[in-house]
Amino acid sequence: MKKTIPTYASKLFVNRTAEIGLVEGYVKQMKGEEVNIPRTVVFQGERGSGKTWLSLHLKRSVLSELPQVDVLLLGLSLPAEDLREAQTIEDGEWNVAQLSDDVRNDPDRSCKEIFLWITKQMHFDFRLDSDVEQLGSFVVNNLADHLSHHYLVLILDSVFEAEWAFLEKFERYFLAPLAAQSHVLIIMTGRGMLYPWVSPYLRVRVREERLGPFNNEDSVKQIQLQVPESKVSIDRILQVGGGYPIANIYLAKRGDDPDALNEVIDLLLSVIPLHQREKIRQYFEALCVLEGFRDDEIKEMLGEYLSEGAPKDTTQVRVIRDQLVSTHLVQWKDGRYVIDEIVRKVLENYLMQTSEQDKWARLHKHANQLYKGWAQKYLRFKEYYDQRAQYHEVILNSKKK
Repeated sequence: MKKTIPTYASKLFVNRTAEIGLVEGYVKQMKGEEVNIPRTVVFQGERGSGKTWLSLHLKRSVLSELPQVDVLLLGLSLPAEDLREAQTIEDGEWNVAQLSDDVRNDPDRSCKEIFLWITKQMHFDFRLDSDVEQLGSFVVNNLADHLSHHYLVLILDSVFEAEWAFLEKFERYFLAPLAAQSHVLIIMTGRGMLYPWVSPYLRVRVREERLGPFNNEDSVKQIQLQVPESKVSIDRILQVGGGYPIANIYLAKRGDDPDALNEVIDLLLSVIPLHQREKIRQYFEALCVLEGFRDDEIKEMLGEYLSEGAPKDTTQVRVIRDQLVSTHLVQWKDGRYVIDEIVRKVLENYLMQTSEQDKWARLHKHANQLYKGWAQKYLRFKEYYDQRAQYHEVILNSKKK
């Protein structure tokens, strides 16, 4: 696939004024010795919503110029292969991609590499023969001394996609004691299920914000800056990609024909291991016509979509559901599982434009009939199922026009 994601540059950055102002405000309050501010700021966002660019912008263009403020940026999840060439590493930045596979798969060794990197960044003297727990304590204690006259902003990018076994060790050895210090602000970005931190400074005293798609004005600005040669109308880009930054770029550069949409899908799903991607993509395609689903819908929609290999019992359905959730492209919201909107919209547009169009219509028709039947069977939830059935009927009727 041709690489189309631009390398971060301050002059190419768009939007996120409110999020930047929020962080700047907390840093100002922290420097004013305000004790009641949140100690952790979490920016959640779907795949391609610009979390990494926001992290880089905060580190390189917003916070690094502030006096007495040290900024460290840790990328804790392996970037998708399609995006690795679009990232650069500067001083004060570390990414898990710098580790070998055997170290990355060992939580203790991964933590130790991070702690060694921090000691070098902060110019602390250390003993090479220290074990990981000793080294973590050493770093925290030396930071405490340093922070008597300085302030630290620690940015953890893509933290919730990291292995939970690693995060458990990382919190115990380093993050929990660090978060308790008054001169520290922790910024996290990530998608999918939040990690259940133990420390109240990471779990309770937290400000959570969601990064949504760009509006029309910011989408136009982004495309003018990053893809000035675009021949695709902004209306079409927004219709297909929903205004998400990564979709804006790909659609503006590659167009909205089926081949280009397939490339966007490959990019969005590149966070899934290659040996699982084809099968899990089928699951996403079967469910992309739904605005939300539970286990019963998984069984029904995959039964309609797949000629073979559809789940036959509850155990098989749960395995598929867990596979979907593990991609961090699906989350539990308002009583049902929801596919990230950017993934859902691009997949559905792809099905509508290709030879799979009949399958797309069949999926909507099956969902319509399914919910109509459930509305009659489960009278307690009749209003909800009637609304679901009506949604699919409207979609099918609009396509006929």
